[in-house]
Parts: sequence; C-alpha cells; structure tokens
Amino acid sequence: LQECLQKAVENFPNEKQLQYNQQTHQLKEEMLDKNFLPSLNLNGQASHQSDVTSVSIPIPGISIPTPSKNMYKLNLDLQQLIWDGGMTSHQKTLENNSYQMADQKVKISAYQQKQRVAILYFNILFQQENLKALHVLLEDLNARIGEAQSGMTNGAVLASDVDVLKVNQMQAQQAIVENQEDTQGQLDEMNELTGLKIQAAT
Repeated sequence: LQECLQKAVENFPNEKQLQYNQQTHQLKEEMLDKNFLPSLNLNGQASHQSDVTSVSIPIPGISIPTPSKNMYKLNLDLQQLIWDGGMTSHQKTLENNSYQMADQKVKISAYQQKQRVAILYFNILFQQENLKALHVLLEDLNARIGEAQSGMTNGAVLASDVDVLKVNQMQAQQAIVENQEDTQGQLDEMNELTGLKIQAAT
C-alpha cells in the first residue's frame, strides 16, 4: 500500500506544479525586493537644424559666433525609492498568501489521489477474498450436484432439485467472471494512477 501511495504521488502530474509554484513565488519576491534598489537611466538626444539664427550686424569689439546646426544632449538620472507607504510589504504579503493557496490546492489534489489509491487497494483485497469465497461455493455446488445426480439416478432426488443446483452453479460461475473483470478494471485504474505495471491482484 505504501509503495502504491508513494508512486501515486510521484506519478501525479500536479506534483510538478508544486515546484513550479515555488519557483514562480521566489521570482516574484525577488522582483518585489528590487523595488528599493536604485535605478540609473541614461537618455541621449541629438538634433540637426536646417538653419540657425545668426546676427549679421557687425558690432565693434564683439564677435558673435554662429551656433552649430547640430545639437547633442546627454542625461544620466539616478532614482532611489526611499519610502513607498508600505506598498511593497503589502504586495509581498499578497504574493505569499497567493502562493500558499496555490500550494494547498495542489496538496489537496494529491491527497485525493492518495485516497483514491487506498480505496482501490482495499477494494482489490476485498475482491480477492470474495473470489476465494466464490470458488469455495462453486466447489460445494459441484459436490452437491454430483451427489444429487447420484440420488436422482436412484430415485431419491427430483430432477428439478438438480436443476436448481445447476442454476446456482451457473450463477456462481458468472459471479466469478464478474469478480475477475471488476478486479482487472480496478488494477488497470491502479496502474494508471501509480504508473506501476501490476498484472494480477496477487
């Protein structure tokens, strides 16, 4: 049973979801931690003027240069968040709660998977015991039919009594076949849930 339960957890597709949830949670927390890191922004701008303003009137003693048609501007901005009013802290709490809820959802599904495997396991055991009882019943009916047929030959038992026993014999045989089919169906489901390759209930 323990092996079946363990294999059911390992084979459960949502088990990988736990790892994915954890990785996603860690990445989101790292991103939120970066809110308080300084950021540098480098901005550049270049422009070319087709024409510029110039002073064509000569002024004695003063030389007014003609501005260049090309202009370049470069800015380096440093930003540092000092206080965000607790926004980052609240976002971390929300993220943590969301992660725990997603994690619990997967764990509940895994528990339901294990519960299904345990039910199947005990149903198979029950079917085995039931099959043993059916075989004992069939052996008893076969013996009683033999005795009844001898009694019928001697005139001590009616033919209808033998027919009743034969009907019971057929019902027992049918119950054995149904039991075996049910057991095989449960084994197939167990194999699907656990990834094992169990061939027979034994």
